[in-house]
Amino acid sequence: MAELRLLTARQLRQVYRERVRSDFPPSERRPLASMERLRAAGVYDTWGMYEGEELLAYAFLWRSEAYGVALLDYLAVCREGRGRGTGTLALSLLQARYGGCSLLVEAEAQ
Repeated sequence: MAELRLLTARQLRQVYRERVRSDFPPSERRPLASMERLRAAGVYDTWGMYEGEELLAYAFLWRSEAYGVALLDYLAVCREGRGRGTGTLALSLLQARYGGCSLLVEAEAQ
């Protein structure tokens, strides 16, 4: 059963090095230091979707409790999770987690 887990600081650095750098072009990547500062300030959530210990997807969100909004900053499905409905499940789990907020998603055509 897949589940969302908040990434530790160490896991965030690892996911950034091993996944974000290859999943997103440089022009679309927020610097890791920026993510760490926002996370430390309590306004940026970094999630991994795991099945056991296997990372299937990750999602990073800006959160504004004052406005009741969460902005999906990054969502990616790892190779191991592709073609199995993993992205749909990740969005469903995030929607449940942020049920009291409006979940904003931005998508770009390639």
